[in-house]
Amino acid sequence: MIISGNQQLLRTINRLAVLRAIRLNKGISRVKLADRLKLTRPTIGNLVDELIADGWLTEEKLGPTGSLGRRPVALHIDEASRILIGADINNQRVICVATTLEGEVRELSVTPTESGDADRVLDILASQVVSLWHRLCASGCKVSAMGIGVPGQVDAATGTLRYSESTGWNQLPVRDMLQARLHPAGIPDFPLLVQRAVGCIALYHFEYERREEEEPLLYVHVGNGVTAAVATSYSLMQGHNGMMGTIGHFVMDPEGPPCRCGKRGCANTLISLQAVQKATGRPISEFRAANLAGDPILARELRTAGQHFGTMLHNLSMVFKPARLFVGGPALQVDQAYLQAAQDSFTRLQASGTRPPIIELVRNESNAVALGAATGALYALVRPLR
Repeated sequence: MIISGNQQLLRTINRLAVLRAIRLNKGISRVKLADRLKLTRPTIGNLVDELIADGWLTEEKLGPTGSLGRRPVALHIDEASRILIGADINNQRVICVATTLEGEVRELSVTPTESGDADRVLDILASQVVSLWHRLCASGCKVSAMGIGVPGQVDAATGTLRYSESTGWNQLPVRDMLQARLHPAGIPDFPLLVQRAVGCIALYHFEYERREEEEPLLYVHVGNGVTAAVATSYSLMQGHNGMMGTIGHFVMDPEGPPCRCGKRGCANTLISLQAVQKATGRPISEFRAANLAGDPILARELRTAGQHFGTMLHNLSMVFKPARLFVGGPALQVDQAYLQAAQDSFTRLQASGTRPPIIELVRNESNAVALGAATGALYALVRPLR
């Protein structure tokens, strides 16, 4: 059973590797694909035949090449038959995108929620999906799967948002609630995956910020709280009950400020924007203007929070040994000094002679969660049935 499971995992990874290689090298032949991925030609042949039969790939015979032997066959992603939907929901706005398997955005819809009511948010999302569905079907496209990024911890098996500190939503069955709204509109059941928003951002950079050495990829997000995600082997590390990445209540100083969880010195009390707000007495909404005006107290507290952040990045790097380390979120957008303090602290704590990963600041991509959610749906969909 263990051997079978490992073979299944390897087959899944190979299928995804084939799709990615063809997305990056349009028109590549099977022979060159085998050479690039360092797989045997029979293995590539079987994987390609399987993906063609499943509607993922198309192939076309090329013209004369001047060489002896069989003419090569060009492989392409079948964009005509498969479309993915990705969504990003919170209590402020709903973003919904439709993308090809190549990642090209075909449709984009952004709607303010006007209230933080979860039912209203899902009403808006359902309306977006129904409109997209009918337009895509009318143009001959087929929606293969959908991913939804939500702001909090998720039970992936049931598609339930366990709890979101930023919205107050608790035990929200997102998948069931959305399907209940889609069925009356004539939308049939289709694969629907609910994922953490921070995990979607990690998947977005895993997929769209490609480099040769990229696994594992660690992403740490700092806003009103602190959270993280690790992407590896075309998936997210979930942890027991999907609780991986809950680092906001990681204790950094047992004698530190009290946290609402009942402990002291949690990351949220030392690193987040809320920590800076409490230390300065300034509302978070005033941080940018105060920073531009040269407020010395705010500058000092941002540097202090950044130093704590660098310590946390060091600890996380010791645990996960990431090949790539991304950071992002509102705290990183207030002042460059926050990131510089984190970088200095992170570098200072590294063991001599080691080569730590470079801290990469993610660009402010407003659609990253939605695109990452679609990517997660793609990864789940392409896995062969067990």
